[in-house]
Amino acid sequence: MNPSVHPDNNLILNRLTRHRQESAPLAGTFVMPSHATESMCRLMRPGLRSANPSTIQRAAQVMRWHGELAWDAAFGGIFLSCGAAGHRLSMEQPR
Repeated sequence: MNPSVHPDNNLILNRLTRHRQESAPLAGTFVMPSHATESMCRLMRPGLRSANPSTIQRAAQVMRWHGELAWDAAFGGIFLSCGAAGHRLSMEQPR
């Protein structure tokens, strides 16, 4: 799990190069909290089966970081995607 979590911002970046390096911004800072949550849930199951609390705690911590980053304080809920710096990515064209 640790190689996937970016050491500077504690996030799982959605787009990496084929050598598992960070892509150039803006694509390289793309984060999808739902993907991180799904991945961490999949890691919790083996942690539960093997009674490994450190794996479970680490997965919960990564899920929390993504939830905090993407939380919509104005309306509640979580944004589908965002940038690692917390900016919201939009499909709308600038006017």
